[in-house]
Amino acid sequence: MKKRAILLSSLCIVISSQMGIQSLHAASADDAVGTWKTKTGRHVQLFKCGANLCGKIKKAEAGAKDTKNPKASLRKRSLNGVRILSNAKKSGASAWKGTLYNTRDGKYYTGYVTVTSKSSVKLSGCVFGGLVCKNEQWSRLR
Repeated sequence: MKKRAILLSSLCIVISSQMGIQSLHAASADDAVGTWKTKTGRHVQLFKCGANLCGKIKKAEAGAKDTKNPKASLRKRSLNGVRILSNAKKSGASAWKGTLYNTRDGKYYTGYVTVTSKSSVKLSGCVFGGLVCKNEQWSRLR
């Protein structure tokens, strides 16, 4: 009985340590690179731009235009290809901080991308120094 308890305890320790290693790897900031599906179904590509992270819309709703852009000359352009994350710098082991462009209101926000797992990131757009934020969870496509 004692041997079984020791064996079970050892097995739990091994499993726990393996899960910890996977969790640390899954939370790497560099895992943000890839193509993600937003809650509205858009596809956004996050990619390295030098040492930083950038992002652009790869697939938007059919016929969607950048109608809220503050520059009138850009309001008729397709949302496909529009950069929505610029020059985000690593801000932690699993996070980036940069500038987000919100195509729904045409405004720029302080933006955070946090890798929550290999298949999920959380995007946050904030104002007032991070006091007010809107969050959105994205799932990995590739």
